[in-house]
Amino acid sequence: MGISRRTLLKTAVLAPVVSSLGLRSCPPGGVGPPPKDAGHFDVIIIGTGFGATVAATKLALEKGKKNILMLERGVWWNSPERPLPDYLKTLPEDQLKKELQYWPRPDHRKGVIDLLNKVRTNNPVVEAFRSIAGLPQPLYRYNSFDEIDILTASGVGGGSLIYSNVTIAPHFDPGVNRFPVMEGWPLPLAPQDYKDAVKWMTDHRGAPVQVVTKFPMPEANYPHRDQFLEDNPYLYLGRSRWLKEAAKALQSDPQWGQKRVQDWKPLDLQIIEYPDNSTPDLNKKTFCERQGRCFLGCLPGARHTLNKTLARGGVENLLSGPNPPVQLQSLADVNRIERFNGGYKVFYDNLHVDDFDPERKKFVSAPVVILASGVLGTTELLLRSEGDNFRFSDKLGRQFSTNGDSAGFVTYSSPFPYGISATRGPINTSHVMYADGNLFINVEDAGIPAMLASAVKGAIDAFVNATNRDAFFRDMKALWKLTGADRLPLDPNNPRAFDTEQETLQNTFFFNVMGRDAARGRFTLNELGQLTLSFEGGPLSKDPVFKRIDDLMHAMSKAMGHNGQYVRFPFWGRIGFLGNEYNPERKVVTVHPLGGCPMGNSATDGVVDTKGRVFKATPDATGAVYDGLYVMDASVIPGPLAVNPTLTIVAYALKIADSIP
Repeated sequence: MGISRRTLLKTAVLAPVVSSLGLRSCPPGGVGPPPKDAGHFDVIIIGTGFGATVAATKLALEKGKKNILMLERGVWWNSPERPLPDYLKTLPEDQLKKELQYWPRPDHRKGVIDLLNKVRTNNPVVEAFRSIAGLPQPLYRYNSFDEIDILTASGVGGGSLIYSNVTIAPHFDPGVNRFPVMEGWPLPLAPQDYKDAVKWMTDHRGAPVQVVTKFPMPEANYPHRDQFLEDNPYLYLGRSRWLKEAAKALQSDPQWGQKRVQDWKPLDLQIIEYPDNSTPDLNKKTFCERQGRCFLGCLPGARHTLNKTLARGGVENLLSGPNPPVQLQSLADVNRIERFNGGYKVFYDNLHVDDFDPERKKFVSAPVVILASGVLGTTELLLRSEGDNFRFSDKLGRQFSTNGDSAGFVTYSSPFPYGISATRGPINTSHVMYADGNLFINVEDAGIPAMLASAVKGAIDAFVNATNRDAFFRDMKALWKLTGADRLPLDPNNPRAFDTEQETLQNTFFFNVMGRDAARGRFTLNELGQLTLSFEGGPLSKDPVFKRIDDLMHAMSKAMGHNGQYVRFPFWGRIGFLGNEYNPERKVVTVHPLGGCPMGNSATDGVVDTKGRVFKATPDATGAVYDGLYVMDASVIPGPLAVNPTLTIVAYALKIADSIP
């Protein structure tokens, strides 16, 4: 499928602007001094997320590799409330200043500015002007394409820095003894694979826990906790309780009542809850404080992010000690890979220095290279690396899936019987699953960080009131100011005049939903060498899963009663389509991208084989692979999971790592 007219127009407009600003208009690596040889290694791992960390632990701790290099384009992130890991304390002060940054912190609407400063987009013109301000290294990468926006992480630890800690498997059907979403996959996973993944999580991060109450409830004090909570539902976090009761109320719905395939239950979360006896000393004396800011960075440090796994001593000792098996180069922006007789050369920009510094461009080499920089990073890197003697499958860039990511709200104009409190608790706490034919749908409650509360409330009000011109422009003004406080007079007799961030969303429920889309996306590179994304077979937004998810959220909100209003996610509308009506032309947002380098049985149906090895593009499409070149991240997953993908990524990475000699 060719590049869309919109993309061509954008390219034609941006090309002279990019050129005049001195920005790259071709794949990185062709400007400035020649790259310097920065050394030879046994293994090079590109990325530091889930697949990369699985690779590092398996190869270093189980297979005895002693000369491993990890390359990461981002920096280390930490909380000011937490002590620095011993590894970071060993870095020279000038190096640490460049490589360490802190989470967005002001926990009110002024923190939005801090948050936005830590976002980088894929728009070169926007970034050219933003760079004048000397912005920090990004925590988030916001990638905007014609039909979809994709949010990813940037930093040591990859996606674990901004994800919602959820550790679950897809729906398993005991009647057919398989995970239905994996039907037809070249390597469907089995329940034991997920048990192995949970064990890796527990051994190298910490034991999964469940958080659905307003405060920790140790089993020792409440031996019959489930029944105790059933008898005292006010102890639940408000949004956990709302979803539990909504799922129960939906049982009488004629359309959805018989489509539930898993009852409401707490999610397994990769965080520390009190009391905790499973994690090393680094994580003691902290637990989840229900601050509702997981994807902004946990200030108490209760999340099991992968930067902790990489940096800590004890069992891991990957980066520490007299002869650590792993070296980690942060601020290393990899741009291409080349083959040579002894393996592969990996070229990268050293972001510690300026563009034309002799130390800017470097390369390293190894007989084994593992690509684990995420769906966008890995797919783009392989697309950039293709050449006459280094060809990949025609499936490269294809089978991209949004994982059916959707969202929506239920808001109440009068006080709800109990506080829903969208700003309290972990980002996700509980879920319930439905199946409409082969469209599997996972519904979770979701949290909204306090610093975003006013903006979200303003957006909801703006779109609900879009048909009322005066109210609409009033609320758009409030949204623009990132506050709703100035809409009300400072009247001490008015209980809403001094709303706290928590009270702003006291009567608002936020859905987080995943489903089974058709995985029709295709990545390519345009004339500027930039990643583009199109969808084969029609617009992404018309995939049937999105309409069914919308129907389900609407039905659930109606079943709960109390005159709640279902509000579709405002930020998914296109300009010119403001309002709360269902819009099939809307733009989708995903935080769970999958595919791009799908697994297959040969080069005709996949980019990698079932051992993660990259196929050679040969005329007869045999199973020939490039020795020593592997992919170990979400890009190999050949279709949607309809649940949070972390545990599946780990399960596949473990199987691939086991196959590496």
